[in-house]
Amino acid sequence: MTAPNISTLMEDFARRLVQNGYRPESVKRAVAKQARLMAHSLLIDYITRPENCEECSVTQGCTRCPIYSEGATRRVPGHGNPSSPILFVGEGPGEHEDIFGIPFIGIAGTALTMWLEKMPLKREQVYIANVLKCRPRNNRTPQPEECRTCIETNLNREIKMIGPRVIVAVGAVALKALIPDAPGITASHGKWFSYRDIPLTPIFHPAYVLRQEGAQFTKVNQQVYRDLMQAYSRLTNKQFGS
Repeated sequence: MTAPNISTLMEDFARRLVQNGYRPESVKRAVAKQARLMAHSLLIDYITRPENCEECSVTQGCTRCPIYSEGATRRVPGHGNPSSPILFVGEGPGEHEDIFGIPFIGIAGTALTMWLEKMPLKREQVYIANVLKCRPRNNRTPQPEECRTCIETNLNREIKMIGPRVIVAVGAVALKALIPDAPGITASHGKWFSYRDIPLTPIFHPAYVLRQEGAQFTKVNQQVYRDLMQAYSRLTNKQFGS
């Protein structure tokens, strides 16, 4: 798979995010950070070198899931600070994540990076993973059994490795995969659940937020910010460092 031109990609992300209503200065900072992550990923070919990081070795040998047998391009392990007390868990790799081997690296990830900067957190201070480590063919919605297999084989090992004090489920698929009995994301966001004795709270997925328009976009974006600040309040500032 050929990697796209990063500068062109970032220009597209910036234009779309500003059109959505985000402030240009916030977009500029987030886009610059995403571009650095992409460039770094291409430089070291991150995902093909499991000897370089424990996160890669967690997923490298997995062949249990039907997604793998469909011809998955690559495995995308979690990424970030392995000592972070907060873990963000999304659904699975999208097109750009599949190319660069890093979770939340596309336009939805750029929005997430902006949200973190506003908390105040920096992306490099947290750990970000997905329920699925491989992208389903044709970007289809994963089956519950596929989610369970990947959680048991990979994500639970990542959680044990990191030891987070708070988990943030990003979007409806991640919420249902981790807390099957939870109400839908609209009813659940901002509420607290428990996963493996760790407090868990869900937020709307950035892709959902970016599909909203006008007053609804403003409303949902503000809800996400409140929910993230609630998660942040469970932690102490000194644990994140400078």
